[in-house]
Amino acid sequence: MEREKWKEVFSSLSDEELVEMIGIWDLKVKGFRNINKDNIKVVRKMAITEALKVKNLKLIKGFYNVMAKSDSDEEDKTEKSIRDLTLEELIESYSNGKELHILLGGLISSEEEKHHQTAEKFISEILNENKVKSLEELTLNEDSVGGSEEDPNKENKSVNSDLEKKFEKVELKNQKLQKQNNEWEQKYINLKKEYKEEKQLWIKEKAQLQHEMGKEKSDLEKQIGEFESLRMENRKLQEEIKELKAEKAHLHAQMLNSHKEVALATTVSEKYEVENNGITQVLMIGDPKNKIIKSSNNPKLCVHEPNGAIEKIDSNNFDEIWILEYLVSPQMKRRIMKKYKDKVRSFKDFTTLRNFLEKGRI
Repeated sequence: MEREKWKEVFSSLSDEELVEMIGIWDLKVKGFRNINKDNIKVVRKMAITEALKVKNLKLIKGFYNVMAKSDSDEEDKTEKSIRDLTLEELIESYSNGKELHILLGGLISSEEEKHHQTAEKFISEILNENKVKSLEELTLNEDSVGGSEEDPNKENKSVNSDLEKKFEKVELKNQKLQKQNNEWEQKYINLKKEYKEEKQLWIKEKAQLQHEMGKEKSDLEKQIGEFESLRMENRKLQEEIKELKAEKAHLHAQMLNSHKEVALATTVSEKYEVENNGITQVLMIGDPKNKIIKSSNNPKLCVHEPNGAIEKIDSNNFDEIWILEYLVSPQMKRRIMKKYKDKVRSFKDFTTLRNFLEKGRI
């Protein structure tokens, strides 16, 4: 919207005025080292496009800000500034020879919306009065007419006088603008440098935040995974606890039955001891197939193969358990030793067994 308003301001510049302003604003048009009245028609659109660039437009707005106040700041302190003029006064000023672009630029460069509205009304009045549809058309008409309808003799003196005054004002304004332009240039350089430094800080901070967010996300995913694992493990443990409780109840029932069986076995054992009159009852695991075994009366030897030996021990009350190592596997020996350690006697070969029996145990 702002660019369109400034386009209208630049459209109000005649070719001659545009050449003058290009010099004052120090505009550079690519492909044209010098811009003058001979090439301005070719350069016009490109020059206006260059003027609308942000950097240049900022300086141009400053120029029109100065111009808007210059008439009241210099010479006659009671004279109104452009922005203080009514619509009728603006039309009168334009009719008296005030440059249209100075009047419009002074209004459009203001920060206040009321001045922009005044500019729109002013443009509408000018277009209606001159019976044209646009400022560009008005400028073209003025350039083509070139003031031929006016009496040159009548205007000569006032034109020269006005030109001298304008030249002095423009020179003074040019100096002020150049100084202001230099200050703005320096401010622009400083701001650009600050922006670059801040941008680097933002980029660094953004990268750091992204890294931290990524790490936190990874940690969160890991914690969620661990939580799921713990939940599954907890569920599994609850199932195991349930099974263990059931097993405990089952074992408790077995224990009660075992107590009854032990009591019964004790009674049977006591009866058996009485009946055997102190004869040592021995379970021999492994059959040496020798008649000396059968002839032993004390100890009384009960021969049994390794298979089913443990069941045999559990179902009878033997005083001792003899293991023939050369006939019994190491695994079976370990099982028996572990369960009946206090009753076990081991023989590595038949000779050892025979010597043991011949020492008077038969």
